[in-house]
Amino acid sequence: KSVDQLVSDFLPSFKIGDKSKITIKNLLTMSSGLSWSESGGNPYSDNARAYYGEDLLGQVNNLKCEEKPGKIFKYKSVNTQILGYIIEKATGLTLSKYLEKAIWFKINAEHQAIWNLDKFNGDEKAYCCLYLVPRDYAKIGQLVLNKGKWNGQQVISENYLKKAIQPASYLTEKDGKQNIRYGWHWWTASYNNDEVYYARGINGQYIIIWPEKETVIIRTGKRRKKVRKATL
Repeated sequence: KSVDQLVSDFLPSFKIGDKSKITIKNLLTMSSGLSWSESGGNPYSDNARAYYGEDLLGQVNNLKCEEKPGKIFKYKSVNTQILGYIIEKATGLTLSKYLEKAIWFKINAEHQAIWNLDKFNGDEKAYCCLYLVPRDYAKIGQLVLNKGKWNGQQVISENYLKKAIQPASYLTEKDGKQNIRYGWHWWTASYNNDEVYYARGINGQYIIIWPEKETVIIRTGKRRKKVRKATL
């Protein structure tokens, strides 16, 4: 119905305690307050268990809140995973099938996409592992640059995208500073006083959108090392 709808409307395990207060908007802004150890390197983290395990839904159902929802911005992959489950419950389709129907065919994607599952015929890892060729990543960026339109057709709500690329500034970060860098699952920044927004992968992949220059930049390389200046 709206981003203010409760997660518990879709996942019964969220009807208990502070979890019952979590909304879709809290998930979109990474402010659910759920307990989740976010790490790309720790083999004992929740991320590692989600990636190598075979029961993503069970892992999600067992989560607890460590903070009040809607207060603190803290990036946690599980928020995206839960959004994937909500889409499935709301549409009656798997995440892959919904993407195919709602976006993939409409933007004339050039190649097949592959989405990693938690097990054979299992659940899509909504928080990661969607494998595309760079040209199709660029089409996603172009769709957002075009305010949700493709060949004159409104594929994604312009109003939704407008809100998605604005920082959720009512949230604070864990150090108490105001959140000025994350909206509804899009990172935001400025470059030469121009607004830019982007999607960022764990190994340094990017979809960067630079509206002022009407430009989309795709990067698929691995994370770069720190720049070293030559000593003269």
